[in-house]
Amino acid sequence: MTDDSSAETFEADLAGFGLRSGSDPDHGRDDLERLASALTDRVRAGETPDIPELAAGQGEPLEARLRELAPVVEALERWKVHKDATSDLGAFPQTFPLRRLGDCRLVREIGRGGNGIVFEAVHGLTWFRTVAVKVYPWRADSHGRPASRFLEEAATLSRLQHRHIIPIYSFATDRGYFFYVMRLAQGGSVDRVISHFPSKKSTDRTDAQPGHVPGLSRDSWRAFATIGLQVAGALEYAHARGVIHGDVKPANVLLDAQGQALVTDFGASPPTDADNRRTLTGTYRYMAPERFDGVCDARSDVYSLGATLYELLVSSPAFDSPQHDQLVARIRRHDLIAPKLVRPDIPPDLDAIVSKAMARDPTDRYRSAGELSADLLNYLNGRKVAARPRSKFTWLFGRERRS
Repeated sequence: MTDDSSAETFEADLAGFGLRSGSDPDHGRDDLERLASALTDRVRAGETPDIPELAAGQGEPLEARLRELAPVVEALERWKVHKDATSDLGAFPQTFPLRRLGDCRLVREIGRGGNGIVFEAVHGLTWFRTVAVKVYPWRADSHGRPASRFLEEAATLSRLQHRHIIPIYSFATDRGYFFYVMRLAQGGSVDRVISHFPSKKSTDRTDAQPGHVPGLSRDSWRAFATIGLQVAGALEYAHARGVIHGDVKPANVLLDAQGQALVTDFGASPPTDADNRRTLTGTYRYMAPERFDGVCDARSDVYSLGATLYELLVSSPAFDSPQHDQLVARIRRHDLIAPKLVRPDIPPDLDAIVSKAMARDPTDRYRSAGELSADLLNYLNGRKVAARPRSKFTWLFGRERRS
């Protein structure tokens, strides 16, 4: 678990943003702390901070530091709002008090995340089909905003009909609980698959535990590319209908018993605020750098899919830190180590594809999920890929320049 105190200590520590040389450290830090406090107050009030106005009369160097600091402050404040909004999950009973929801008999809990709990269930009115039921932690009789979010998510999911998007059968409320019924993915989620790699060379066809998919191992390069191809196809379909996922990550890519990918949680799509900036929703570890500036488009989803493929290739996240402010700073600096520098046995073309998808500048990425899909297909068919590999020198030089 991440230490929640990290966000609270941020304001005093300023996330390690020290002063540049040439000014009085104590005096400058006091000014920066004062400005950061004013910035935080604006963000908490729901305003979009005007950096030149806040730093008026303080000089260009201090304004530049505040401008650099602003996205991190905004990200942390939004993270705290998200934490408060999902705090009901912590109060959600470990043993769910109901054995039935609507027409479904709940069998067992199979997953618990930031905005809900998923159960395996049996649908009694549909030939007793085995399904998955996602239950939200909010009660219908105690929250207005979550209710509207649930209805919005359900409406979004119900209109997305694609072979690699998890199908939604129905959604409803029962005794105060919001829930929807969807297809059960027997193979579990990609994050569970990754968690099995270190301890098991490959999966066994006779093992039915979630996370064990027939034939997958740590070096199943073609299988990983196929998963990426299928997810990219699902994203291309959604983007063409004006839906941005906003939270593509291993936990939101499910696998069926044959290893086919199914994307879920499209309801996490980040809404826009009054200034047409995307609000910050999703999981920081897989977010594109521009997300922390309120920018989110199809290329942001491409980046997040790249980060998911990165984790499949090397069995660890591209970016990680126990401190939220440090994690945001690393993503914004793009302190990325190329997959092939972590695992030299990764095929060069696959390394190049993932690296291009995760480029810091959106203009350097694939322009669409469709372009990423096409390049993954090139790799699978043995054709030349559009992405060009970067040399070890280029990666190391680029990281040195950003440090």
